[in-house]
Amino acid sequence: TRRAELLPERVVLSTVSPPAVIERDGNKQLAVGFVPAHELANLPGIDDLSLFDRNVRLSEGRTRINRELAETIERREEHALFPAFHNGLTMLTYGLTVGRHELCLDGITVVNGCQSLLTLREHRAAITNDLRILVKVAQVARHSDLADKITYRSNNQNPVDIRDQRSTD
Repeated sequence: TRRAELLPERVVLSTVSPPAVIERDGNKQLAVGFVPAHELANLPGIDDLSLFDRNVRLSEGRTRINRELAETIERREEHALFPAFHNGLTMLTYGLTVGRHELCLDGITVVNGCQSLLTLREHRAAITNDLRILVKVAQVARHSDLADKITYRSNNQNPVDIRDQRSTD
């Protein structure tokens, strides 16, 4: 099965502090940083869903998690600590350049965090400068096994329901 290509757009995301970078053989392989939510809510391909072509959970719909995420976005007093209770986004790119306070991506897709981005987009009027999202960006080659591995592993969690959450009460 052939996976969808990444969107060809070049995107520059600012980070609130210098990104953490993992290099291998002199090439940047992975960068992690906190990105202002308003930048993410305006990424290309959200409205037509093309940004999520590789995302395996696109059709989750309006779940309890989405409703709770929307409530958190609307509660501005929680924005500063948002990364403490949100797992962030996982993105793939064909070209990764890291600056002191920015991530430059040549080609882009979101493989984990689709529901979060859709909810951010829908509630973007409530986003403050304090709302930041943890973003992991992995550089991959076209048609690479690494892209498939990241997509699979970042979406392969055991489901947790309310009963599980309350089991230690």
